[in-house]
Amino acid sequence: MINWEELKKFGLSREYLQERGLLDQMLKGYKTNQVVPISMNFGSAVLRTDARLSFQQSCRRTDCPRHPRNPAETPWDVSWN
Repeated sequence: MINWEELKKFGLSREYLQERGLLDQMLKGYKTNQVVPISMNFGSAVLRTDARLSFQQSCRRTDCPRHPRNPAETPWDVSWN
């Protein structure tokens, strides 16, 4: 399920992606074939950039390899000193 409310925080909507012909390819698991302007508000700073987008299924279980709390599956060495 796509959390459209969360995507609004990046300046994206279902309607916008449909109008540009990007939603179908994203729903099929592909990256967009064109860059899309996105923005992120960090409170004291706003980041605006362009990106190619794709959807990925989220991992909610901690035993999932893509879950951020599963250090055994992290493909790089991270030190949190």
